[in-house]
Amino acid sequence: MVDDAGYTPVEAVDAEEAVAILESRSDIALLLTDIQMPGSMDGLKLGNIEIPADSRFFGKPLEAQEMIAEMQSMIGHA
Repeated sequence: MVDDAGYTPVEAVDAEEAVAILESRSDIALLLTDIQMPGSMDGLKLGNIEIPADSRFFGKPLEAQEMIAEMQSMIGHA
């Protein structure tokens, strides 16, 4: 869906890898995560205990067009 929206995805296998990526890069505009994930940190902790006001939660299954529209509204068209 990220590719279909015109963005370049950066994937992580778990929250620890995601943190390493986020700490090493300044070009990440959006974090899309599951709540339940393997490892010592879940998606809420990864997103920070203080959830940003503009956060969105989506149930599964995800509708591709809805997700693409949400990504574009949050960070603009690619």
